[in-house]
Amino acid sequence: MLTNPERIQIRQLLQSPQWQTAERVANEMCDGLAKDTKLRDTEWETLKATVYDEGQLNGIKRLIKQLYEIAQST
Repeated sequence: MLTNPERIQIRQLLQSPQWQTAERVANEMCDGLAKDTKLRDTEWETLKATVYDEGQLNGIKRLIKQLYEIAQST
């Protein structure tokens, strides 16, 4: 569980100009993963690549969403 000072730090981070840059990098990573071809040599490799990339996308988006939710709860 995060302490109130930690929540305040997260809110301040999200309000900083540096955060805009970090969020832009995260969005560019997501765009790159989404555009990358998943087609591989076998069906199994294609499925594995698809699931792996989707997991990365979901993880990045989930982290950003969680940070905004924490910032709103302070």
